[in-house]
Amino acid sequence: MTIAQKHIDRLRSRAGAAAVVVPILHAGVLLGCSVLATSAKFLAPSLTRPVALDVGRHTFGVLHVVECAFVAFATGLWWYVSGFNRSFKLMLLVLAVLVLEMAWLRPVIDARVTLLMEGVELPTSWHHYGFIALEILKIALLLWLSTANLRNVQRSI
Repeated sequence: MTIAQKHIDRLRSRAGAAAVVVPILHAGVLLGCSVLATSAKFLAPSLTRPVALDVGRHTFGVLHVVECAFVAFATGLWWYVSGFNRSFKLMLLVLAVLVLEMAWLRPVIDARVTLLMEGVELPTSWHHYGFIALEILKIALLLWLSTANLRNVQRSI
């Protein structure tokens, strides 16, 4: 084995370890932001509903930027480590869910939040529940990815 090949193997090994850690970090950020912080702000008695809704809108705006960075890094990482395999396809599913949220659900929810903040009473909508379902799906996919990548790393050792 040449020195260059050893160096490439070492890089792929480190990238393989990162492919296990990155989806766990991404899932952790989602749990912290989407589940804990979002729920907690509505428990604060001094925080009015319009302010809580506005904070939520901005929180998810920032969260989606961070998620785009995670997905871009992870997609490149998996492509480098193993090409177009099952893990890469699962990452593309995470990307598809993120795009669905950002391009369709978030604009609808943001428009509803704007109306609610202006005092308009709206009928109950399924959009927030759909968003929650997609967040849960992303977390499940990310944990599945991490597990699949851990198996791949263990096989290569």
